[in-house]
Amino acid sequence: MTALALLSSADQLLGQTVGVWPRPAALLLRLSLEHGLREYFQRVRPELNKCTMLEQMLCLEAYAGSGVARQCAILWSGLSQACHYHAYELSPTPGELGRWREEVAAVLRLLGTS
Repeated sequence: MTALALLSSADQLLGQTVGVWPRPAALLLRLSLEHGLREYFQRVRPELNKCTMLEQMLCLEAYAGSGVARQCAILWSGLSQACHYHAYELSPTPGELGRWREEVAAVLRLLGTS
């Protein structure tokens, strides 16, 4: 599945108003970001696809610039936090998910993901 296909799946969940959709939507957004990063490194430095996601994010600054790397890291961290259930925390709001969705789409565009 491609990064944009995962983003489209997240869009379908974001359109729902009932149920337990916020965490699965956050997970799909994070997966979309991760796949976009893998697709980027497949074009730029294929050998880095053997690395973990954290290692790829650390290398991103050298290849895509500090702004993109920072945005990607902050976004991935927020989405990772939103994916997990915490007993005393609320699920992400539709507004937060919508903002994250736009940020993921922007990062994918900056990375040139197809």
